[in-house]
Amino acid sequence: MKQWLILLSLGLLVVLSGCRSQHEAKIFNALNEHISSQNKCNVNNQTLTDLISKETTIYNDIIEKGLDPFDQVQPLIEEGKTTVQESRTYLETYQACILRARLNQSELEKQNQENKNDQSKTETNTLISQYVNYETSLIKYVEALLALNEAQNVFYREITPSTPVARLDELVTAINLAIDEANAISLLHQEALVTFNTSYTNYYETYIK
Repeated sequence: MKQWLILLSLGLLVVLSGCRSQHEAKIFNALNEHISSQNKCNVNNQTLTDLISKETTIYNDIIEKGLDPFDQVQPLIEEGKTTVQESRTYLETYQACILRARLNQSELEKQNQENKNDQSKTETNTLISQYVNYETSLIKYVEALLALNEAQNVFYREITPSTPVARLDELVTAINLAIDEANAISLLHQEALVTFNTSYTNYYETYIK
């Protein structure tokens, strides 16, 4: 059976010490405070990861066992329903949190307009933009996980002893397509994270350390 990738967290926060430029330090500190705020949304990510892994095992067991006799897989179906519902609750809570904590890009870039060093101004705007790209990719990934969750919910809701084979194939295909989409978006999310982390480290070494 297909598997999907699990939520990532940013987990990057450098505490300011000495600094070469007061202006860059001000922007960098504001970004760090935002990262810290965003990271607080990750409090339930391990629980969510465990639920997703649990549902994968349940789903695979159902597919391997088949629906005949139905009474042997019905307990798995009920457990799958509960697990998917719990996952959705955590996903929706996580989505609401990361949206509330979203960076105000224009506000931070406006502060950067005070910078008289053109190179520093450009690199600061690039750092901000790369963080926004990371954040946007995270939001899209959570949306993909919610779409997958809905496909799973339909699967558990519709399978019965009388579900036609053609409909079962449709339900499985919908889940596989949702997994493929979530995996593709997760890879983009990881790329955005690596890009930002690299830029963040370079910026710290150049302007803050």
